[in-house]
Amino acid sequence: MSKQIEAVELLMSHPMGERLLKPAFNRERETLKFSDISYGALSGGEKVFVSWAWVIWEDKQVPHPKVEDDWKKWPGYPMRDPFEGFGVMDRELQQLVLTAFALRHDTFATPGHTEEALRNLAKQISDGSKKH
Repeated sequence: MSKQIEAVELLMSHPMGERLLKPAFNRERETLKFSDISYGALSGGEKVFVSWAWVIWEDKQVPHPKVEDDWKKWPGYPMRDPFEGFGVMDRELQQLVLTAFALRHDTFATPGHTEEALRNLAKQISDGSKKH
């Protein structure tokens, strides 16, 4: 099973993830159709959660409207910047998202060590020593 699938299944282990992501997820085909999620009807915390799921699934940063010319062509437009809205999610969801992010990048993360693992991952990525 791919790290991408493992990470999304971890997100779906939470009731919000199950409700929002599971209907759009096909494990056999390894697809997650974000176009199947009614993004506009979601609360702020739900939007941030879905934005994080997109980042984890696609392994890309959310395009910024002032930087990307084709922002409106992006499938998640106008998806919320997950970093700007991180504080909207409760602590349990924050920890779940960070753990899924670390899992996606095959970074060792256990409860109590997630912050350290993410710092190490960020350093590896900025140094160019981690292939993703």
